[in-house]
Amino acid sequence: MTENEMYRDLPTNEQLNLYRNKYFTDGNATENGIIANAINDMFTEFNRLYDTCEADNKLIKSLNKCYANAKLEAYKEFAERLKEKHCDIVLYGEIVTTGMIDNLLKEMVGEEE
Repeated sequence: MTENEMYRDLPTNEQLNLYRNKYFTDGNATENGIIANAINDMFTEFNRLYDTCEADNKLIKSLNKCYANAKLEAYKEFAERLKEKHCDIVLYGEIVTTGMIDNLLKEMVGEEE
């Protein structure tokens, strides 16, 4: 646990006192100087968290792209296999029955008919 994580749950006045004790090294240190040093520490932590979020966002985008591609491939495979199945012949061409679609889907996901 980092120092900033420990300070995060404390009330503001206690956080300021801890930072005051950390940065108040001589009698000439000002309140603004103490706060500026504390802000610099927090800024470093912010940058670390920002970089972590950026990496997470890239991973999420990559996973979403993989998911979309897998879904697209599944649709293509289903359509191709549906074309290969024996279709009922009618007066104006071939049709696919709902039973054929159900059977093909069961076959593709591994369910018993």
